[in-house]
Amino acid sequence: MVWLYKGAYSCSYELATGRPTIEFLSYPLRMLRMLKSKRIKTICVFDGFHLKAKEATELSRIEAKKKNREIGMLNEENGHFEEARKHFSRSLTLRTAMVYLFMDILNEL
Repeated sequence: MVWLYKGAYSCSYELATGRPTIEFLSYPLRMLRMLKSKRIKTICVFDGFHLKAKEATELSRIEAKKKNREIGMLNEENGHFEEARKHFSRSLTLRTAMVYLFMDILNEL
């Protein structure tokens, strides 16, 4: 999941504004290739469901991401693209489809 998030930062603008992209896959695939070239067997672990004990933390994270996305959209509308990009990167959320796409690629590899 960390690799997917790291990859998503490179295209946070596109993800936040709904532009189609698969650029978020570039980082995790590059890491897999690097490990494979060193003959390291990889085991990929994905996060599970949210824990009830962390519910308050998850809700505050969701709210913070929502607020950052709104600020990013306002900055984009006003032509402040670098500021928008900064807030979009703080609003990243991996979508289920993104995770499943990566899992499908892993299964093929």
